[in-house]
Amino acid sequence: MKPWTFESQSISQYFQLQPSQMKGGANVGVVYHKRYLYNLVFSKFNFKLPDNWEKNFFRFFLFRWGSIAAIYTKEYGWICSPYSVTKLGLYYTPTQIEVVNHMFTSGKVGVIGLNSEIVKIFDDYGSIDDLVTNYAQQLTQIDKDVNVNLQNANVSIGYYANNKKEADTIKEAYAAATNGNPLVITNKRMFDENNGKPFLRDVKNNYIVNDLLVAKRTIINEFLTKVGIPNANLDKRERLISNEVNANNAETECMVTLMKENIEKSFEKLNKISDLNLSVSLRFDESEESNNGKNNA
Repeated sequence: MKPWTFESQSISQYFQLQPSQMKGGANVGVVYHKRYLYNLVFSKFNFKLPDNWEKNFFRFFLFRWGSIAAIYTKEYGWICSPYSVTKLGLYYTPTQIEVVNHMFTSGKVGVIGLNSEIVKIFDDYGSIDDLVTNYAQQLTQIDKDVNVNLQNANVSIGYYANNKKEADTIKEAYAAATNGNPLVITNKRMFDENNGKPFLRDVKNNYIVNDLLVAKRTIINEFLTKVGIPNANLDKRERLISNEVNANNAETECMVTLMKENIEKSFEKLNKISDLNLSVSLRFDESEESNNGKNNA
């Protein structure tokens, strides 16, 4: 599959930033959750990189934009950098790229397989930003709902009154009762008209913060499953057996396995034309931990 064109990327970014009632992509809450979710993804991958490569720079462009180039320069040796595609091959894969940097007097041209390579995470050179943004929006919406519900739970008791005199009488009776007076006497007629009940009632029945927090944890777990980080199955509240806890293991491994394979293949090509000796491994790999446990037993 061919890399995204500039037009495709521009259209994607344009619609991603459109504020709407259901998708608020351009707000601080989404940015906050995106940073959190991206760091979860970064924690899954363990890279062996050259000392002169900034790992945070490499990881950000690799996962945020889907790929990053490695190119040889006379001034700095092998460097990693974002790139632009200048030539495509028979199957619309990049065969020539250009790298521009403020430290260069002019752009650096790279020929794929000769003095440059592209490290990618997916076959289509796409990123995981659409996935991260989707879950960040959901988490932001839940945070908003939690705050609204907490505010709605913080309400005072309300009574009806026909005039200011009646209102003052009710307030005085309430103040006397809440101050610990053992006996409070007030106008019977006012309370008979309202059956002695306040008009703001059943706040507890509308309190759904706990449900929202459970939903938030479910969304985070769904994201963790997609990016290959083991997590417990929370659908069943009773005691879970090990098979139920690990029921999503196969699903957990799907996307992260594909990303790792693409990175390894990219590193393999890059290592052939350089002496960088790049490698990648996965953290939190339960199968490896299980095997190590058996070998050490």
